[in-house]
Amino acid sequence: MTKYFDNWKLNDVLAVGAASRAQGAFFFIGDILDPKNFLRQEATSAPNSRQVHVLISYNFELFLNAAVFLSSNKTTEKEIIGEAKIGHKLDKLWNLVTSADIKNIIGIKNIEKKSAGISEYYEIKFNDESIIIIHDFNNIRYDISDIRGEDGNKKLRPTIKEEGSMDVTLDVLKKISTKLVDHLFSKYPQK
Repeated sequence: MTKYFDNWKLNDVLAVGAASRAQGAFFFIGDILDPKNFLRQEATSAPNSRQVHVLISYNFELFLNAAVFLSSNKTTEKEIIGEAKIGHKLDKLWNLVTSADIKNIIGIKNIEKKSAGISEYYEIKFNDESIIIIHDFNNIRYDISDIRGEDGNKKLRPTIKEEGSMDVTLDVLKKISTKLVDHLFSKYPQK
């Protein structure tokens, strides 16, 4: 496998690894949530909706890492990966993507952190003005302590069924990750 990448730039090797892993996860989650899949009912339940959001958040961060790797001017693997290690702050990570070409391929205009009730999330706005929501990794991961509001009443995070936009989100994530992976492989045609 390493021989395949012999003539690739280090940034591209790291980026294709990160982006293709994220892409695989987006397709995996899409398969689980497919209305024809018997697992959908279980996967969209309250406890499992949280797990799906954790997977999406983690893998979207991995996808953004790929974009950071492609924008990096660092020269060693440790330096390039280190540049993207800023915690789970998607807005800050997006600000590290400095390549106009990569921004154009991905099509993201802006990433902004927001909150509503107990939920913290990122609003991802695309160049066509469409928007998807990605839950904050730390907030969704540690939401076990967030189920009671300041008034003492139970506050539950909406399930995937209640949110209703997961299919659109996954379609967008699959498309943008595929565009980036295809872009990387097109730079190094097979002989």
